[in-house]
Amino acid sequence: MFISKNLKKIIGIFFLILICFLLLFAIKGNKSGENIEFQSSYDRVTGGPFESSGSTSRYALTQAIVENNSLFFNFSQTEFAAPDVADSDGKYFSIFTPGVSILGIPLYLLGKAVGTPQLFTYFLNIIIALIDLLLVAKLTRKAGANAYTSLVSGIVFVFATNLLPYAGSYTQHVASSCLILLGLLNALEDRTFMRDLVLGILVGIGLLLDIPNIFLLFPILIYVFVKHIYVNKYEYKTKFSFRLIFFGVLLGLLPFLIFFGWYNYKTAGSAFKLAQFVGRSRIYAQQDVPTTNENGLKFNSPFKTRNQLLGSYILTVSSERGVFYYSPILILGLIGFYLIFKNGKSRNLSYLLFSISLMDLIVYSMFSDYHGGWAFGSRYMIPAEAMLSVGVGYFLQHYLKSVKVLIIFLVLVSYSVFINTLGAMTTTNIPPKAEAITLPPPATYTYKYNMNLVKENNINSLIYNLVFQNKISAQSFVYVYAGLLILIITSLQIIALDEQRKSNM
Repeated sequence: MFISKNLKKIIGIFFLILICFLLLFAIKGNKSGENIEFQSSYDRVTGGPFESSGSTSRYALTQAIVENNSLFFNFSQTEFAAPDVADSDGKYFSIFTPGVSILGIPLYLLGKAVGTPQLFTYFLNIIIALIDLLLVAKLTRKAGANAYTSLVSGIVFVFATNLLPYAGSYTQHVASSCLILLGLLNALEDRTFMRDLVLGILVGIGLLLDIPNIFLLFPILIYVFVKHIYVNKYEYKTKFSFRLIFFGVLLGLLPFLIFFGWYNYKTAGSAFKLAQFVGRSRIYAQQDVPTTNENGLKFNSPFKTRNQLLGSYILTVSSERGVFYYSPILILGLIGFYLIFKNGKSRNLSYLLFSISLMDLIVYSMFSDYHGGWAFGSRYMIPAEAMLSVGVGYFLQHYLKSVKVLIIFLVLVSYSVFINTLGAMTTTNIPPKAEAITLPPPATYTYKYNMNLVKENNINSLIYNLVFQNKISAQSFVYVYAGLLILIITSLQIIALDEQRKSNM
C-alpha cells in the first residue's frame, strides 16, 4: 500500500515543526520567582548557560560591545569570562576570535528590548542548528538519496551527535559546521565569479568564528582551485589554462582579513597577533609554557605532533570523548562514504566528505588540549560529524530494503539519540579522565555522569523547568524526548521506503 504524495508532504511539514520544537529544549535555564534566570546575573552553575568559559568569554564580548561600546571587558566581565581572557597593556579581552560574539549582537539587542538578553542571544546556535539540519539533508540529496532519507541524515546530525548539547551553548562549533557545509555546497556548483566571491566570504566568516576552520575549509579551497584549471591536449603539446575568476575568492575574503587585522590591532596590539598566541592572562590562569623553535625564539603553539596518536584515539573511540562511542550511528557514515564513492556519480563529494573529516581529526588530534577541556563528547569533531551524517543518510538509502540493516540502524541511532539527549538536558561540563580521577571524590568522566543527574531529577532545559517539571519526572522526560525522535526517524524511513518502491515500479 502506497502513501499519497499529499500525505507525505503533510507528515514532512509536521515533523519539521516538531523538530523545531524539540530543538528548543536544548536551551538551558530555569525560573527564579517571576523571572527567567541568567538574564542579568553571571551565575556559572553547572548545567546552566554559563557553565563553560567557552560560552561566557564570547557572551562577555557581545555584552561589552553593546553595553560598553568596547572590545575590552570591565572588571565583572573579566571575572565572568575567566580563564579564557587575555590581557594587553592592562586591558582584558576574549581569548577567542570575535565571530560568534558579533553574530549574537542583533539577538542580544532584541532580547534586551524585552528583558531577556541572554535567552535571545543563545537562540543563535538553535537557529543555526536547524540550518545545519537542512544543509546536511541537502548534501545527502545531492549524493543521491531521496528527500525523506536525506531528512533523516539531517536529524541524525542534530539529534544523534553532540551538536545537540552544544546547540544550547554560545560556542563556535555549530556555526563553524554551518560555514563548512555551505562551503561544500558552494564547491560542488559550477564556478562563476559570484560563487567564488561567496566562497571567499564564507572562508572569511569561518576565520572569524575559529582559526582552525581555515584547515577544515582547505580541502574545499583546493578542490575549487583545481576546478579553475583546464588542460587542453593537442597533437604535439598540452596546454594549461587558469580562470582568473578564482580571485573572486580572495576578493570575498579580503574585507574579513582587514576587519580581523583591525580587531587584533585593537586588542592584542598587532594586526598579525592573535589573542590565542597572547595566551591566557597570568592573573586568571596558568600561562601556557612557550615552545622554543630551532632558532631559540619562543612562541605559543597549540599544535604538537607528539599528541597525535593518543589524540586520535581519544577523539574517535575512547569512552572519554570518542565520536563513535557517543554516536556509534556515525560508524555507518564511514560505510556511506565508500558507497558514495562506489556509486561514481557523486565521487567528488565522497572525496570532500572524507578529506574534511580526516582534516578535522588530524588538526585536533595534534591540539594541546585534544580533550576539549571539560566537555561532553568530542566537540572538536562536530564538523566531521556533519560529514559522517551525510554518509549515514546515503547508507540508509542504499540499504532501505534490508530489514536486518534497518534494525541495526535503529539500534545504533536510538543509542546515539539517547546519549546525546542526556548531554543536552543536563551538562556538557564533564572532566577528562586525567582530571576526573584526581578529584575528591573521583568523578565520572563519561556520559554516566549525565545519567546520574537525570536520576536525581536534575534537568537544565529551560522549557522542561518552566512547563514540565511538575508534570513528568526527569527520567520519563528523557525517554519521551528520545522516543519522539526515534518515532520521527522510523516514520521517515517508512515513507522513504515507500518512495523508493514507487520509483522502482
